[in-house]
Amino acid sequence: MMLLPTVLGGLLLSGNGGAAPAGADILHVRGSEIVDGKGRSVVLRGVAFGNDVWTNTRLPRRHHDETDFQRVAAMGMNAVRFYMNYRTFEADAAPGQYLADGWQWLDDNIAWAKRNHVYLILNMHVPPGGFQSLGNGKALWDRPEMQDRLIALWTAIARHCKGEPTVAGYDLLNEPVVTKAAAQWRDLAGRIAVAIRAADPDHMLFVERLNSIAGDWSEDADRGFFRIADPNTVYEFHFYKPFHFTHQSASWVPFTAENVRYPDARAEVEWFLLDRKVGTEASPKLPPGDSPWTFYLGAGFKVEDPAIVVGKPMLVVKNAGPGKVWFDDLTLEELDGDGKVKRVIWEKNLTGLRGWYFWTKDGKGGAVRSENGHGDGASIVAAGTIGDANLGADV
Repeated sequence: MMLLPTVLGGLLLSGNGGAAPAGADILHVRGSEIVDGKGRSVVLRGVAFGNDVWTNTRLPRRHHDETDFQRVAAMGMNAVRFYMNYRTFEADAAPGQYLADGWQWLDDNIAWAKRNHVYLILNMHVPPGGFQSLGNGKALWDRPEMQDRLIALWTAIARHCKGEPTVAGYDLLNEPVVTKAAAQWRDLAGRIAVAIRAADPDHMLFVERLNSIAGDWSEDADRGFFRIADPNTVYEFHFYKPFHFTHQSASWVPFTAENVRYPDARAEVEWFLLDRKVGTEASPKLPPGDSPWTFYLGAGFKVEDPAIVVGKPMLVVKNAGPGKVWFDDLTLEELDGDGKVKRVIWEKNLTGLRGWYFWTKDGKGGAVRSENGHGDGASIVAAGTIGDANLGADV
């Protein structure tokens, strides 16, 4: 298994009796192992280089340099999952006319990785037709010319990297999300594999499990895995649980907490997926109109089910209209049978939205950090909510 700390991914080897002999020193699959050209077992441990693929930077020269490969090696790792955007190699206005500076950028990274004894797993993160992971990129599945472009690009990459032992292999497509049926990804993966093999018989292929079909993220009996007709293939999955641990402090998911440890002695659960078991609607309501900072004592409630081990604060906003509601300095207390404070479970001076998730039933409104705080210069604000809305935290 390979662990990619930025995505917590994993690998399942093809499990076939053995691949055809690979080129000298090139990694390949042998049964349930990855081995080098001398037949020695190799375990890939590394991180991902994002290469600014989400901002569609065509040549991400400012993303990293050889120093970062030195850091990977110094941390005891030997692999980088190397994100690629098709725009680095071709323009939409001239598909198939591959750009020399794109190849030079790839060659520079291969040279840096080689000097630091790091393998590159070339991952097509943004294919022609669009980035997949969030349910986008439908054009790849609904427009045949986009698939043809992807196949042609992989053929060119394989031809360019043929015989290069620093390249561990070709990760055909990141987190596929098809529009109609699972066969769309199975068929495309098979076609890409055939095209690559015509150009490069030796490098491993990495085929990811299917993530969703037409917006349905449920798993089939095989959990989205399938085989292609190539024994030198690694089958890959991405694992994001517990989400608040794997994505803590990630800028693109601001509702995840900071500095989360795992295992969590309190509860090893997906906190943000919890069903509501007990709570109260009896807490005080804000008066209409403007009001100064005021302390409101929430209503107590009993938790009698011993199976309940996780609680979360919810800041509820209803029918605020054009108004704004500021929140700051929260305290969560445990009461005894007489309603007296037994202990303070949690206190929080709200200085930003990290760890808070804003939900609104009708899609209206939002939450921001405010420089108007209770006793300091920061709080959080819910604004523009018409219907039901709330801010929830996992703490």
